[in-house]
Amino acid sequence: ETAMESDLALRRVAPNAEIDYNHLYAPQSAVLSKESGIIPGQAMPLAIGQARPSVAIGLIDTQVRTNLPLFRNKRIIARDFVSSRNRRPSAHGTAMASILVGEGEGYSGLLPDARIFSASVFEFIPRRGATATTASLVRALDWMVSTGVTTVNMSLTGPKNAVLQRAIERAGNKGVTVIAAIGNAGPNAAPLYPAGYDDVIAVTAINQQRRVFRLANRGTYLDFAAPGVGIRHATASGKMRSSSGTSFAAPFVSAVFSLAKSRHRQTDVQLVNMLADGAIDLGAPGHDRVYGHGLIQPLTD
Repeated sequence: ETAMESDLALRRVAPNAEIDYNHLYAPQSAVLSKESGIIPGQAMPLAIGQARPSVAIGLIDTQVRTNLPLFRNKRIIARDFVSSRNRRPSAHGTAMASILVGEGEGYSGLLPDARIFSASVFEFIPRRGATATTASLVRALDWMVSTGVTTVNMSLTGPKNAVLQRAIERAGNKGVTVIAAIGNAGPNAAPLYPAGYDDVIAVTAINQQRRVFRLANRGTYLDFAAPGVGIRHATASGKMRSSSGTSFAAPFVSAVFSLAKSRHRQTDVQLVNMLADGAIDLGAPGHDRVYGHGLIQPLTD
C-alpha cells in the first residue's frame, strides 16, 4: 500500500482528521562562538528594581540535566515523550534551561525563579543524530496545555506539518504562546517550522553590536530579534561554554513573553503589538525580514 493509498483510506474513515507524515525535527544546532561569552542575565536584565519574577515556562527540547549545580533548588518538572528505547540527548535542552533559570557563581539566567516544564522529545537515531518526531512534539504540546504554562519555547526546526500546526493552534486557543527559533539555514533559506507558522512567534539572533547572526533564516514571518551570539550556557557535563544561533535567542523572547503575559491580561495579538511598539528598531525602518520588529524589550509596568 502506498502512502497516498493509506492517506485516502484514513480520510474515508475520518474525513475531518488532520493527516500528515510523522515528520522529523532537529534541535537548532549551535555554532561554537569565538566571541567572549555574555551571561544571559546581563544580556537582558529582566528583574531590575523589582522582586525576582516567578512565572512558568514550557520547554520542548532534549532532556535537561537537572542534577547540575546550576539547577540546584530550581523547579524543573520533566516528562519524556519519546516512545522508543533509543538514547536521549541532553545537551541542547540543558543549554536552553540554563539560559532561562540557571544560577551559579558568576552566572545568572533570565528568570532564576521561574518554573520550567521540560518536555523531552528527542532521541538519538542512527546516522541522523538527535531527532524528534511530529508525534512526540504533539504529545508534548498537549501536555503543556494541561500544565497551565502560557509560553512554550521550541528551539527546533523541521518541515511544515498539518498535524503539528493543528496542535499549535489548539494550544493557542487555550492561551499558550509558542516561541520558536527561526533557524540557522542561512539568509536565503526557505521557511522552517514551527517558526514559519502564523501562530508562532519567530525569533532571530543578534550579536552585541546588534547585527544579525550570519546564518539566521530571514523572512516576512520573523517577529523579533534577541541576543543569540556568544551566549554563555551550561553543557550536559556542567561545564560552561559560549555558543551562537537562533536557538539561543528564543529563550530571551520566551522570558519576555512569560513576564508580559503574567502581568498584562491581553490577547496574544495585543501583546505582540505592545512588544513591537517597545522593540528597538534595527535594519530597515519598521518591520523587516532580517530583524522583524527589532530587538525585543521587556514591558515596563
